[in-house]
Amino acid sequence: MERRRTFWSLALLCVVGSGLLSGCSLGSESGVQPQSTATRQTAVAIEGQEKGRGYFLRECGACHRHFWPQERSVAQWQTILAKKKNKVSLTGAQFQQLSDYVIQASARTSVQP
Repeated sequence: MERRRTFWSLALLCVVGSGLLSGCSLGSESGVQPQSTATRQTAVAIEGQEKGRGYFLRECGACHRHFWPQERSVAQWQTILAKKKNKVSLTGAQFQQLSDYVIQASARTSVQP
């Protein structure tokens, strides 16, 4: 009987100890800490950039060679994108992501016309 009680005491101690070592507290709903607003916004922005780049590669490369964002100035891209808006098979939100990607990538390189 004493052995059984010792076994269960040790088992309980291991469970509680492992929970404390892993950062979990007993009775909490979740051990996951919420992300900060800035972290979530950064993740959304990166995801939007990746999607925009994908749309750019697929849509623009379907009809002609790729003109990389660095090859044109922001003003040139704004004119081009306005003309091409109705030629792509994208929703308004998707086209906005494509446009954001191209404009931001072009602005980072600061190409002179």
